[in-house]
Amino acid sequence: MSTAGKVLAVLVMLVLVVWIVLAAGVARLNTNGNKAIHDLIEEVEKLRVQVDQTQVEVAGLRDQTSTIQERVDHELTVLQDRKVELQKGHSQIFESLARYMYQLGTVEESLKSAQALLQHRNDERDAEQKAVADTRAEVKTLMADSSQLMNRLDTLRKTFQKTYHENVENLGKH
Repeated sequence: MSTAGKVLAVLVMLVLVVWIVLAAGVARLNTNGNKAIHDLIEEVEKLRVQVDQTQVEVAGLRDQTSTIQERVDHELTVLQDRKVELQKGHSQIFESLARYMYQLGTVEESLKSAQALLQHRNDERDAEQKAVADTRAEVKTLMADSSQLMNRLDTLRKTFQKTYHENVENLGKH
């Protein structure tokens, strides 16, 4: 065999070894790739199952949310109704309070007026009693003066009668 044939035979053998190593590498890569693809497919299936479960859970949560929202809306409406009733009662209480305060003010004014009128009446009564007492005292004084004047009048009448009779006698004697 010629040298070229020998070199070519060695080269073919070397290329064949490289070829086998490359083929083994490709086979191994292919096996690893298929395993990775198979693992990814299984993982995708698991994720699809989880997505389906999550979608069911989300739908359940949406239903629960709707139910809770309806219940909250109902409770809110009930609370608002109670609040309106309480505000109505509050308004009625304040209206009654204002009315009673006004009536109290009116009664207090009437009481003050009545007290002032009573004081005025008491002052008038005291003044009248004082005037009556003064008038009685004056009447007693006048009665005492009148008694003295009547006694003096009687005395003067008697003196006049006596003087008159004496003068008439004196005239008759002359």
